[in-house]
Amino acid sequence: MINKDKMVLGVIPARGGSKGVPGKNIRMILDKPLIAYAIECGL
Repeated sequence: MINKDKMVLGVIPARGGSKGVPGKNIRMILDKPLIAYAIECGL
């Protein structure tokens, strides 16, 4: 069911500065940056 009267906001926290794996959110995995997988799941 889709309710067109309401809007949903989702926030995906993604840090830019990682000590363990620098740049992990923009690192390419199977032709997409890692953050793209989280964004697709949130849509």
